[in-house]
Amino acid sequence: MTDRIRLMSRGLLIVVVLALVGSCSSESTVESVSFEEAVAAGAAFVDDRPSVLERLGAPDSFQLTLDEIEGVMVRFESWSYHDLGSRIDFVDGAAAWNIEIDDIPNGSLLPIWYTPADFDLLMTLDDAKGVATRLSPADQTPTAIDLSEGGEDYEGTTLMVGDQIMLGFVDDVLVYVETFSLSADDGSGL
Repeated sequence: MTDRIRLMSRGLLIVVVLALVGSCSSESTVESVSFEEAVAAGAAFVDDRPSVLERLGAPDSFQLTLDEIEGVMVRFESWSYHDLGSRIDFVDGAAAWNIEIDDIPNGSLLPIWYTPADFDLLMTLDDAKGVATRLSPADQTPTAIDLSEGGEDYEGTTLMVGDQIMLGFVDDVLVYVETFSLSADDGSGL
């Protein structure tokens, strides 16, 4: 299962990174830290998320990904604060990067009814589906898409799309969460 978690989370992460690269300004700044340093910071059991929550509140949107690196499961998080033009990336709770992001269009609908704390990576499909449905202001139940038809690498992989949220599962275990804003400029009909 860990190979499929790695394949799915990396595949979804690549899609998200490509989308974020397109949404980040050309003047984005990233603090200089190597990937190995970021993973080592996470290994030191530092959790910067509570202090970020205390200072900035819950993020406007976020992404959670579980990936296996050298036999160790690592939780990656990206919290976006659109009004501040900032995204903070965490590796196992340790703040690793602070990236400048572009403004979103005025009137955008932010998915603030979800928080990263609502979703435990490795929770079951039914549990995660229940959380997403319960928190949706429209009581929308996410729709499941079986990705197994994509080939052997995606066997047992399910994507659920709901009210401004995507959930990724491998063998009915949550490995990916992303919330996203809607705006009149993105064809969402707002």
